[in-house]
Formats: sequence, structure tokens, C-alpha cells
Amino acid sequence: MPSQRFKPAKRHAGFASVVCKKKGKPMEFERKRRVGWSIAQALAFSVTFGCGALAADAADMPGASAGAPSLWQRDTLTGDWGGLRTALREKGGTEITLDYIGETFGVVAGGVERRGSYEGRLELSVDSDLDKWLSWRGASAHLTLYNIHDGGATVGQHAGSIADPSNIDALSSTRLFTAWLEQSLFDDRFSVRAGQLAADDEFATSPTAAGLVNGTFGWPGLLAADMTNGGPAYPLASPGIRVKARAADRLTFLAAAFAGDPAGRNCDDDPQQCNRHGTRFPLTGSTLWMGEMQVGTPPADGAEGFPGIYKLGAGQRRAHAFPRRDVQIH
Repeated sequence: MPSQRFKPAKRHAGFASVVCKKKGKPMEFERKRRVGWSIAQALAFSVTFGCGALAADAADMPGASAGAPSLWQRDTLTGDWGGLRTALREKGGTEITLDYIGETFGVVAGGVERRGSYEGRLELSVDSDLDKWLSWRGASAHLTLYNIHDGGATVGQHAGSIADPSNIDALSSTRLFTAWLEQSLFDDRFSVRAGQLAADDEFATSPTAAGLVNGTFGWPGLLAADMTNGGPAYPLASPGIRVKARAADRLTFLAAAFAGDPAGRNCDDDPQQCNRHGTRFPLTGSTLWMGEMQVGTPPADGAEGFPGIYKLGAGQRRAHAFPRRDVQIH
């Protein structure tokens, strides 16, 4: 069984947010010559450079006036930053979020050891509309960084479970997760995404499972067990390219190619140890091919029924010739 941990099907909503600073340096990563660093650096520079220019516009934006929502009424913990957040989003096309998830578990019967544990994850995400920044129509960019921490032992270790009860558990580290560029065409009916990708962002997961606390509601344990070092899923992404076509309002086709081993070549240890900071980008070796058809059911409406999604997918990793076909109903 690989030591790859599993993730939730969808990012949790933001609880806190960062602010722009007049002076500061973008976060640096190891191996800056790699492709992922170039994307991260471009995003960090665009945000840092844009804050000063947009600050002058913030006073004219909604939310800068008095009478802003109270702490208990506003959508985000830190509010609108005097209108700067709205200015960044509407004029700069950039959304910055800083989310924190903390959880405590206790094994009260059975298991390996009866004791409690704490696990936490700090997530920084930057999403940018490049049409507003660079007049690049239909283009967008995304970056996600994690700081994952625990008290030295996790609920999975205490319980002795195969599938982790936690959906954020991973090796304690600060790491790059995803960094990609996407080009959308034909009124968003077709798109191409390339960069450091996670398969569980879109494949084999249900968008309605994000509120459920258990690792297998995200990347399925069966897929992780069959793929080298768990496959390109939380907390390890890998270089790849994804094509998406929306044939109808409720019918979508996905196809993608990922680097087959997210830990990199010659990893005989825990894959998260081999790629501890997410800065190894294996561009040689095996390739993981995935395809999926998604059929959405009507939204939650008394006349049409409950929302849901049906998925039919297939995958193949060429190096070890493991053809696999899976059907998931959510």
C-alpha cells in the first residue's frame, strides 16, 4: 500500500485572507530554474506589482464606504480591506485567499493506540484573470501553496487505518501544490490547462463530497493503491496537461496526461519525503493517461430533483501496463 495520503474532493471555503504589502518579497522555492517556479514567480510578481496601483482605486469601490458588514455578516474574516479586495478582483482580476483548517481526532476504542491528535493545514491560493492583467482573452492562472502540520502523530497512525480518517493529513511540510495556466475558448465550452496539476481536482471526485470528513471522499483509496506513489493527488501534484470539453450543459468530457510518478524517479522512501516541498517536477519516465465522461443531474429543485453527477472514466500508466477502468456514481 503506498504511503500517499488522500485529499478532499474540493478545497474548503476560505476562513481568512491576506493583505497586500507595499514592501515584501514573493515566496521563494527551491530549484527556481524549474517550470513551476516561473509560474509561481509570475503570479507573485503580478500581485505584488498590482497592489500599489489598485490601492488608489480602492476608495472608489463598493465596500470602502462606512457601514460595511460586521464580522459575523461578511463573507470573509478580514473583510474587504477598505475596498482593496474588490479592486483587486474587479479591476485586477486577482483573488487572494488564505484558508486554515484545523481538526482534532481521538481513538477511544480499538486501533493501535488510544489517544488524540491534531492536524492543521494553511493554504494560500492566488487566482488571476489574465484578460484583466495582460489583455489575454480567456486565459487564467492559479497557484496553491500549503503549510501542513501536526503534533507528531496522526489519527491514521493511531487507528492503524488503511484509508486515513482525515482529509488533510500529510507529511508536515511547506510545499507547492498546484501551479497552472488555462486557456478557455468558445464561451468556456473548451479549455486547455497545463502546469503542475492534481488529478483529484477534477477526476474521480464528487463536488458534493467536500463537506464530508474522510480521505476516501476525495481521491479514492483504490486508485491511490494502484498508482505509483498514489498518483498525482493531494498533497503531490505532477506536471501535466488537461483538455476539457463541455458538449452540453450537463455533459462534459475530460482527457489528461500526467507525469506518472509525482515523487520523482528513484524514490524508495515515502513519496512525500522524496518530494517534500513539491519542487521536484519529473518530466521523464512514465506517463499517466486519464479520460472521463461526466454527466450532471439537475440542481436541487423541487420540480427537478437533487443535484448529482455520474462519472465514467479510464486510466493507463504506460510503464507498468496497468489498464484500469472505473465507474463512479455520486
